[in-house]
Amino acid sequence: MRFKWFLGLYCILCYTISYSQIAEPSSVVDRYILQVEIEAQYAVQKDETEKIVTWSMPSTLFRFGLFKDVELQLNIPLIKEQFYVGNNLVRNTKRFTNIQMGTSVNLWKQRNLIPEVAFMARIIIPVQKEKEFNNVGAIIAFNFSNVISKKLLFNYNIGFVKCNDNDNLGYYDINLMYDINQKIHLFLENYSDFDVKSVISHTINVGGGYAINKNLCFDMSIANGLNHNLFYTNLRFTWAINTKNNFY
Repeated sequence: MRFKWFLGLYCILCYTISYSQIAEPSSVVDRYILQVEIEAQYAVQKDETEKIVTWSMPSTLFRFGLFKDVELQLNIPLIKEQFYVGNNLVRNTKRFTNIQMGTSVNLWKQRNLIPEVAFMARIIIPVQKEKEFNNVGAIIAFNFSNVISKKLLFNYNIGFVKCNDNDNLGYYDINLMYDINQKIHLFLENYSDFDVKSVISHTINVGGGYAINKNLCFDMSIANGLNHNLFYTNLRFTWAINTKNNFY
């Protein structure tokens, strides 16, 4: 039996954004803003007699507003991973994995029912070769959002993850975010990967966050697989820094 991560979510688990845990934003950060997202995560995935336990220790995502409608992105994930067969620990590793570099570009704002859209492209650089990534990979996605009301936001993504030749996958994510007030928000989302034959996985994710001030936010969430044995929980701090005031 071959144990296999559902690759789309594997690429994105340590790679998340403010006010949601998986869904990507439909707009970039403002020009000169450096947004630093530091995330600690615990995940367990089981498949028959095998199990992988993963901690991010933590992982850091940098977003920088280069122009009005363009941001640069860099993700550096540090993880600890334990692989079990039955109750026996057969591998215990701590490593940097799959550095991601790329950009997101605003395409247009929302017009009535037409959603706001951003185009995102990243390369995935494996620090060491592994089953899923033994060459440079890529993520290509379109990220959408619709403002339903002053408190309710509907976000959705569709994208493609290029891994090895036989492991390329599509993914989609649907997210509803509700602002209780200016400081507290809640969200519910569903993430799925698919290939040309079928939908491989569905994962439900719930959580919320608290805006400490206009530059610092704290988020937490828990998720569970609907058609596969996965559980994860994470904490994330997001800090927005105006580099124009400090360096320009």
